Amino acid sequence: VLQLCRSACQELGKNWRVVDALTRRDGRSPQAFLRGEERRHLSASEFSLRCDVSGKRVLLVDDVMTTGSTVNAIAKKLRGSSEIIVITLCRTL
Repeated sequence: VLQLCRSACQELGKNWRVVDALTRRDGRSPQAFLRGEERRHLSASEFSLRCDVSGKRVLLVDDVMTTGSTVNAIAKKLRGSSEIIVITLCRTL
């Protein structure tokens, strides 16, 4: 996903700082193996911030969106930022 972000910035002609700001807590199953109902129970506590986003504009890039649970959980974790923009590469139905 980091390379996707860097490439997008380059293509858009933006000199944005790309930071791997989130990490998923250890011991969690990859979501690819979870059913939709299991994904819907994802919470913000599943993620940790690696840097302060207070007052900053955040571009959240998700490679694949299925239920939207990851984006919703991460958006809660990013409260305090001035703006959250979400880009998704693929959307499953």
